[in-house]
Amino acid sequence: MKKLFLILLLLSNYSIFAKNKVTLEEAIDLAYKNNYKFKNIQIENNNIELEKNQAYKEALPYISYRGTYITTDEENQVDLMDGTMTDQGFFHEISLNQPIYNGGMIVSNIKIADIFKEIGDHRLMEEKSRLKLAVITKYSQIVGQKHIIRVYEEAVEEVEFSYRKAQRELELEYISNADYLPLKSSYIDSKLKLSEAKNQLKIYLIEFENLLGLSPYEQTDVEEIKPEKYSIETIDLKDDLETALENSRESKIINLDREITEERKNVARADLLPEVNAKLAYNADDRHFNSSGNKWYWTTGIEINWRLFDFGKNYDSYSEAKNEVKKAENKRMMELNDLEVKIRRNYIELIKTSDALKSQDAKLEATQENFRLQKKLYSQGQISTIEYLIYENQLNNSKLSLIQANLNYYIAYEKYREDLK
Repeated sequence: MKKLFLILLLLSNYSIFAKNKVTLEEAIDLAYKNNYKFKNIQIENNNIELEKNQAYKEALPYISYRGTYITTDEENQVDLMDGTMTDQGFFHEISLNQPIYNGGMIVSNIKIADIFKEIGDHRLMEEKSRLKLAVITKYSQIVGQKHIIRVYEEAVEEVEFSYRKAQRELELEYISNADYLPLKSSYIDSKLKLSEAKNQLKIYLIEFENLLGLSPYEQTDVEEIKPEKYSIETIDLKDDLETALENSRESKIINLDREITEERKNVARADLLPEVNAKLAYNADDRHFNSSGNKWYWTTGIEINWRLFDFGKNYDSYSEAKNEVKKAENKRMMELNDLEVKIRRNYIELIKTSDALKSQDAKLEATQENFRLQKKLYSQGQISTIEYLIYENQLNNSKLSLIQANLNYYIAYEKYREDLK
């Protein structure tokens, strides 16, 4: 029974800490679903929707209640006791109010709310794109780190073979300490780098799980990426620029920000115009707290409010709003220029990383061929241990550089593509 319990416990622990492999697409979907920051952005966008609803409801009729208590006496002093020299009572009013005209303020506020909702939707998609790029970057780092670990594992295996051989030769006094110690140092250094690479992978995986919004017990691993499907041969920078400056999320947000200032100018202008409301009310006067004296009656009419003179305060506010429109247009042009520069920089970075990838690929091929030759010469005793280690180190560096070049190219490609959307 104890053995059965132990087996069940081990299986339980294994199920808790077992790693589930995910593809890049699955990781992105998990981040959309679980990432805490993205959840808050979705909540903020829902609040913008509620603010939009409030703006629309300002145009609808509303019911209000107004009650007034008044008491006076001959000497204008409050006296709560009813008497011959006092007058006191309640006034009640329940009314239905309908805005008719207020200089276009309600219409402009509705338009502003619609624009903010549209901006909110675009910003939500922008954050979604940033989250996707963050997942791609971290995912790529994990894949790249696994390749780095394999390079160090191969390096340890390669150096260990020569190191063990040198140990035996030192014992037989075929070689001196001058040949043996560099191999020993290289072997220890390779194992240290391998250990550091494995620790870095653990850190990347923890960061990856946090990004996906997973609990510490949901340990995750990733599938391999196939970078050969990514190509820049079909990219047309001119066409991409035109599309981005007209239809990308960022360009739409830039133009919508300009529209908001225009509508705010209309709101400021509305303060210069009259406000007209229709009103239907049911009223009652209760004089001297005598219920028999209640008189309920209906009233209906139009209320007009218009500030005729305020030393030009509202006009100054309107003039300020017109200036903000001019500023917004200047800002729009600057931000569109910045967007063009960003896309061009992304493209230049993509070309640079593509060329670097081709260069590192060629370098690795040449380094591998040279190392095979030098390794043969070393086994024949024609080059020293130091020389052999130099060529071995060059090979490892070439492998690591190619891994980084692949990573840089892949991330640059994804960034270029996402910033166009």
